[in-house]
Amino acid sequence: MQENEVTSNLVPSIIAGVIGAITKIVVAMAFSALIFTGTLSGYLPQGIGIVLFGFLLFAVISIFTASYPVNINTPQDIPIAIIALIATTVMATSGKNWDGDTAFQFIFVTIALTSILVGIFFFILGSLKLGKLVRFIPYPVVGGFLAGTGWLIIKFAFIMTADMGLSLANFVSLFDQATLLKWLPGLIFGTIMLISSRYIKHYLLIPSLIAIGISSFYAIMFFYGYSYANLESSGYLLGPFPKGGLFQGLPLKYLSDFKWSIFLDQLPAIGTMMILNSISVLFNYSGLEIIIKKDLDLDQELKTTGIGNIIAGFGGAPPGFLSLGGTLLAFSIGARTRLTNIIIALLCALTLFFGSEVLSFFPRIILGGLLFNLGLSFLVDWLYGTWSRVPKTDYIIILLIFLVIGTVGFLEGVITGLLMSVILFVVSYSKVEIIKHELTGKTFHSNVERSESIKNIIEDNGKKILVLPLQGFIFFGSANRLLERIKLHLQSQNDKNLKYLVFDFKQVTGLILPQ
Repeated sequence: MQENEVTSNLVPSIIAGVIGAITKIVVAMAFSALIFTGTLSGYLPQGIGIVLFGFLLFAVISIFTASYPVNINTPQDIPIAIIALIATTVMATSGKNWDGDTAFQFIFVTIALTSILVGIFFFILGSLKLGKLVRFIPYPVVGGFLAGTGWLIIKFAFIMTADMGLSLANFVSLFDQATLLKWLPGLIFGTIMLISSRYIKHYLLIPSLIAIGISSFYAIMFFYGYSYANLESSGYLLGPFPKGGLFQGLPLKYLSDFKWSIFLDQLPAIGTMMILNSISVLFNYSGLEIIIKKDLDLDQELKTTGIGNIIAGFGGAPPGFLSLGGTLLAFSIGARTRLTNIIIALLCALTLFFGSEVLSFFPRIILGGLLFNLGLSFLVDWLYGTWSRVPKTDYIIILLIFLVIGTVGFLEGVITGLLMSVILFVVSYSKVEIIKHELTGKTFHSNVERSESIKNIIEDNGKKILVLPLQGFIFFGSANRLLERIKLHLQSQNDKNLKYLVFDFKQVTGLILPQ
C-alpha cells in the first residue's frame, strides 16, 4: 500500500517536472527574444542564459520556500514585456551610439536591479499587510494595461520573426514575399496554439504542438531544398550559438560602469510593472486557493515572493512570481511533491551549462509563434472576452488605454490609466448616497433635556425643521448631489414653510468641499 502511494506521488511528479522543464526552456527562449531583439539580437544567446538562469533560480527558491509543494514560481510575461520596452526605448534614444557590449551590460544590470526593486516592493507590501490594497485598482484600468502589454508582445514578435517592427512605415514591406514567409507561418502557428488551448485542456497539448511545429518546419524546408547551413545563414534558426554554456555570471561585475541616470529615467515603467506584478501575484494566489481548497496568507506569500525576487536580482534574473498555469498543470497531472521543482531545476541547469548547441536548432518561426500566441491571448482575454463581461463604460476605458499604449506609448497609457482611475473613483463615489434619512423636527429629537415649554415650541415648529443625517465621505462630487437634494426639497409643495436646516455629521468619515 505504501509502495503504491509512493509510486502514485512519484510518477506524476516526475512527468510534471519533465514537461514543466521543457516548457520553461522554450519559454525562456521566447522571453529572451522579447528583450534581445533588433539591435540587441546578436546577444540572444546571452539573453537566453539570463532568463533560463531565472527559471533555474525560481525553481530552487520554490523548493525551499513554497507554501504548497507544487507551487511553481517563474519569470513572468508582464515584467519581461516591460523590460523589453525599456530596452527598446533606451536603444532608440540614449543608447543608440553604444557598442554592443555596453548595451548588453546595461540591460543585464537593469534586469537585475528591476528584480531587486520588485522584490523590495513585494516585501514591503507583505510586511505592512497592504497586499489587498492593490485590489482597489479599477478592473478596466488593469485590463487596459494588459491589453496594451499583449500588443507590445505582438510587435516584438514581428521584430523577432521579420526583423522589422509593426508600424505604418513598414506595413507594405511586411508583405514582401521573403518577409511574409518569415512572420506569417509564426502568426498561423501562434493562432493554432491559441485556439487549441481554448478547447483542448491537456497537459501534453503545448509540448505536442511545439514538437509538431518543429518537425513540420524542418520537413517543409528540407523538401524545398534548404540545407541546415542555408537555414542558419538565412536567419530561420536561432543559432549559431557559441559553444559551451549560456550562464553569464553575476551582474555585479558591470556595476562600476553602469549608467545610473539612464536607469532612473525608466523608473515610471518599473513602477507600473511593480503594480501590475502585485496584482498578478494576488490574483494567482487567489486562484490557487480555489483549486487546492486551502486558505493562504497573501501577505506572507508577498513577503516570500519578495525575498525570492531579491535573490533572483542579485543573480541577474528577471522578476518572477507564482505561475498559476504551471502550478495547475502540475496539480492536474497529479504532482503533490517538491520533486517537480527539483526536476525542473536540474533540467534547466543542464540546458544552461551544457545545452547551447541544442537550442541553436530551434526555428525562429516557432519561437515567434509562441510570442504571437502570448500576445494574442492577452488581446483575446482583455479586448474580446471583456466585451460581454463588463459594463460598456468600463470597456471603453479598457479600449482607450489600449489605444493610447498602441499609438502613443506605454508610459502615456499608464498616465491615462491613472487619470481614468481617479475619474472612475470620483464618479463612482459621487453616486454613493450620503443622506441617510430625511427627518423633520417632529420625528427627530435630540437627547438634550429641555423644559416642557421649549419642547412644545419645537413640537409646534417641527415641520419647519429639516434634519439630514449624513454618512460616508463628503467631497465636491457628493456635496453637489447634497445641494441638489436640498433644492429639490425646497421646491416641493410640502415644504414651503421650511426655515431651518440641520445636518448631523455623526457618521461622516471625512469632508472636502470646494472653496
